[in-house]
Amino acid sequence: MANFNKGLPRYRVGIDLDHAGGGGKVGDVTALTFLEGDAAPRGSGVYITDYDLTPKGEKAVMEDGYDGVSAEIVWSLMDGAKFQDPTDGTEYDNVLTGVALTP
Repeated sequence: MANFNKGLPRYRVGIDLDHAGGGGKVGDVTALTFLEGDAAPRGSGVYITDYDLTPKGEKAVMEDGYDGVSAEIVWSLMDGAKFQDPTDGTEYDNVLTGVALTP
């Protein structure tokens, strides 16, 4: 969440369908918040608290059964991966790079 709030990555964090290239981009994440206790519907953690969906994304959620999300994160727990900022080469851990809607 801290990296997102610092503007990483340097592009909008997109929302797509099923992590698949064919599903296409259906929105953007615009805000993340750490929620805990009663405010956290599925336990303490980082939640997407604001987003923009295209009409296709709205249809996926409202009519097509896409009621889950799956984060796309670059972090060192996955084979030591790091996100490299293309503007200055600095490497960062735990960077949200995308989100997929899932059925």
